[in-house]
Amino acid sequence: MRDVKILQPTIATQSVRFSEANSLYEMDRAPQEVTSAIIEAQSLARTRERTLD
Repeated sequence: MRDVKILQPTIATQSVRFSEANSLYEMDRAPQEVTSAIIEAQSLARTRERTLD
């Protein structure tokens, strides 16, 4: 009779649990990142305009 080794699940093999709160957080985070990038680009553009004047 052979020894049978029972494999334990790892992070790579476990399914991720999606909660409603986590989904809402992810959906809210993306627009916030886009808005932050736009504000930063506008700020940099204003700074460059001032240095060119």
